[in-house]
Amino acid sequence: MSDEEGEDNKVIAVPVDKVDPASSMIKTESDLPEYQKNKLKHFFEHYKELEKGKFMKFHGFKGKEEALKQIKEAKV
Repeated sequence: MSDEEGEDNKVIAVPVDKVDPASSMIKTESDLPEYQKNKLKHFFEHYKELEKGKFMKFHGFKGKEEALKQIKEAKV
């Protein structure tokens, strides 16, 4: 993803099985139902619309390895 300031990636996580047993079936983005992916995509494409001068461009879902890379490279 990118926004008015450049690259702005997001990491989507699911709860551990102990917290939500239904999440045990989700190991990668391809395990998410299509309607869930569509809801996430819609949210990220529109959540900044009410803020003047701000926008978000959705560039698609990446895999688990990319998410882990983003986490490791995150500046805290």
